[in-house]
Amino acid sequence: MSGPRLHAIFTRQIDGDQALLRLAQQRFRLAGLGAELYPASPDELAVELRFAPRPEMPVTVHVPRHLRLLNAASHDQIAAFAACHPPRVYGLIAHDQPEVATRFDDYVAAVRRLDQRLQAQGPGPWLFLEYAAGLEIECFIELFHALRDCPRISCCIDISHLGIRQTQRAFAQRHPGVNVCRLKPDHPDLPALVAEVQDACRTALPAVCHTIEQIGALGKPLHFHLHDGHPSSTYSVFGVSDHLSFDHPIPVPFTYQGETHLPTLYGTAGLRQIVQTARQVLPDDRLSFTLEIHPQQGRTELAEHSLLFRHWRIKDNAERMNHWLDVLLRNHRLLREFCGHSLNGTSVAPRTTAPTPLFICHANCCRSVLARFLFAHHYPNEPVLSAGVEAGDGINHNALRMLAHWGINARAHQPRQLDRTVCEQADAIFVMGPGIMRRVLEEYGLDLASRTYLFADPFSVPHSFLKRRYLVNDPSFEMRSPADLARDFDWFHERVRQIHDAMHGRGLALVPASAYLNVLHDIEDY
Repeated sequence: MSGPRLHAIFTRQIDGDQALLRLAQQRFRLAGLGAELYPASPDELAVELRFAPRPEMPVTVHVPRHLRLLNAASHDQIAAFAACHPPRVYGLIAHDQPEVATRFDDYVAAVRRLDQRLQAQGPGPWLFLEYAAGLEIECFIELFHALRDCPRISCCIDISHLGIRQTQRAFAQRHPGVNVCRLKPDHPDLPALVAEVQDACRTALPAVCHTIEQIGALGKPLHFHLHDGHPSSTYSVFGVSDHLSFDHPIPVPFTYQGETHLPTLYGTAGLRQIVQTARQVLPDDRLSFTLEIHPQQGRTELAEHSLLFRHWRIKDNAERMNHWLDVLLRNHRLLREFCGHSLNGTSVAPRTTAPTPLFICHANCCRSVLARFLFAHHYPNEPVLSAGVEAGDGINHNALRMLAHWGINARAHQPRQLDRTVCEQADAIFVMGPGIMRRVLEEYGLDLASRTYLFADPFSVPHSFLKRRYLVNDPSFEMRSPADLARDFDWFHERVRQIHDAMHGRGLALVPASAYLNVLHDIEDY
């Protein structure tokens, strides 16, 4: 195997029948993504293995959360899971318990007994103990040092469980007795405390990297549960503050540092650092990562997968499942890049060029030209593309004059007709209006929705496109001076800077069209 093992949560957290698993199976298989299963019993594991997307790739299995390692009956169940299809199961994941802190020696002794039992059964999966009970980080680290000589026991670092707990501790040091996770966006105290909340959040990443270094130094395989979080998040249907996508900022009803969103614990830049830290500590063949992101609001059309649901009269939940898969696969692309994977799972060289944006307007004569040349002006050593859904004959006179006002010569520009090839060359696609977005997705592929964004606001989920919302006005036929027009479009400078930062894992996270495809159906024709 080349590179770390890459998995994602493979289960039904949306109501429906096995067609939902078939949908996940197809999309995971196309992406080259492995599965982490969540069966309630060994018999259920046997059933779920039929849907595993890649038979050649061993799965990881999260055993039921109620199993407690101080309990002999739980040992029986874990041993039964370990004996079930051992060649196809790489690792079992079990939660730790609060008793690690209060009965450390008893807990270590119980895990040692379980390790001996697993060895006696013969070859089989690792048992990874997951950070889930909110232990003090040093206590969690000490547990694995005490178990260093157990050949079937290692660690699962759930980065967001650990990060949220660290954030709670850091905030409580300034505000004893206050649980930072209660400061939701509508809490009256959050505006006054938001700077301290964000300070506490910034302690999460160093704590995770420290944990990786300390436990990774033992040389055993490490498993990771990857998801983002924020104490103010209200997105989870389970009432927790984590299990978020790494490109999911937290909207708030006030302004903080000029924005109406709060950065999450990690974002894409934090995910990159976590993966890099793990790969510096251990070789790739001792690392496995599972994206454990829960369903989020949104629906994605089933398109070529609709045949799986011919027996469904109402397909809302199938589209919700498809949207969840969009989110998982979008994060998988990030993870694959950070791990040096190509699409088929083979190792590739790290990226040596900057990510490429593509700016699209109607004719590639004005708005997309402004964005393209401003991006090239601010970042002259980075690639940038532009195109039009109906390319015109030449650059618009007003665009030429506005760019000249900013000191940019664009006389050589020739409009380019959009096609699938140019879409494939881009890492992110920015369109000048919802109507153009709908046309791009309909004509060049719905799969582009996961990397297509509204230039007017690529950082939030729009709830309506009525009254020409999110349409970038076209100055092509304005009869005003270049100075007046340039003043109206000065905001383009800041937008291309924000887009550049987002594509490099800094600043606000981009929100793709796949998060709001249902709204695109109802746009006005403009």
